[in-house]
Amino acid sequence: YVMVLLDEVYELNPYDKCIANNIINGKQCTIGWYIGNNIAGYEDTEVIDELIEKIDKKFPGLVVQKGSNFGILGMKRFFQKD
Repeated sequence: YVMVLLDEVYELNPYDKCIANNIINGKQCTIGWYIGNNIAGYEDTEVIDELIEKIDKKFPGLVVQKGSNFGILGMKRFFQKD
């Protein structure tokens, strides 16, 4: 999994090896993972869609939830736009 991200020029967070960041078009794209759960954030959803496609090619069968309401690690999450 990490190799897919490193191939895409993501850098692992030195303090948390389950977080990776990449600067795309001057903005930070972040992906985090734990066991079978992933979370990714970036302002352009097309960038996230491309990342999901690349990960799914190596690890087929991803279940994807999009939007500001979703569940991860058994928790319900809601993100406001502000």
